[in-house]
This record gives sequence, structure tokens and C-alpha cells, in this order.
Amino acid sequence: MLQKAVCVSRKSLPFGKLLLCLENNCGWKNRHIYGARSSVTSFNLKIDPRRQKFVRGVSDAHVAIERAISEEGLTRSAIAELLGVNKAVVTRALNGTSNITLKTITDLAWALDREFVIDLVRPSEFGNHNHTTVTSGGAISHFQTDAPPVSAGSQTRIKEAVG
Repeated sequence: MLQKAVCVSRKSLPFGKLLLCLENNCGWKNRHIYGARSSVTSFNLKIDPRRQKFVRGVSDAHVAIERAISEEGLTRSAIAELLGVNKAVVTRALNGTSNITLKTITDLAWALDREFVIDLVRPSEFGNHNHTTVTSGGAISHFQTDAPPVSAGSQTRIKEAVG
């Protein structure tokens, strides 16, 4: 599947580099996102559907965490202190430079006094249009799917609260 990937500068979107990280063999480097050339870099690459789901999930988690941090007005240092870890651990998790685990996400949710909710939805429930969803912490994500439309009445949702 050929996808058009758009990476936004770190100033505009904290985890824009996630799309780039999924295909290191493309020859693109971080400087193309963070460099002074442009705030937006666009390129075409082949994205494995499995990897695409992973990147979307990680990106949604990061955006939700950043939104919650902003809403709570906490610094990374304050979060690190609450968790009893070095600030660098929190920074690596939030910058996307380390693979964020469910344990890390739930630890951050605890520090932010939030619930972490997983919502598994069938792709057919999104329809063939742009879809907006609100994820844990109130983060809003937008994406487009290729699945045929399905009426809202036939949706099946699996929600699991992890505390």
C-alpha cells in the first residue's frame, strides 16, 4: 500500500517523527523533519498495514499523554518526581525516542490522575471518509480509512480500562 505521509515539525506536532521512524530504510533522516528547511516535509513511502496500525496507536497515545500533561499543567520534571524516575526517562518516553510500553502509559496515566482506556474498533466502523476520534485524555486524532461505510447502529466496541 502506498501512503502519502506528512511529517510535521516538532514545534507543530510533538510526535510527528513517528511516521518517519516506521521506514528507516527510506533514507530519510530526522533533519528533514526538524531542519530549518520547512515546517512540513511530505514524501511517499510504502507502509506495511501492520506497521501503520502500530504507528497510529503509538501516535494516539503520545498525543493523548501530551494533551493531559498540558491540561494538568505539569512539567516533565514533576511527572518524573511523581513516578520516582529520572526526568530523562520521561523525556525519552514522550519524545518517541524509546518504544512506549503499556506500563509506561499506565504509569503516566497514574501520574496525571487519568484513566487509560483501550478502544478496539473494527475498521469497517470507520467508513470510507475522514474520521475523528477522541482518545484517552481527550486527544483528538484525524485519519482516513479505506473501509466501506457502516451505520453507527452496528458498531461493536471493546473497551478495557487499565488502572
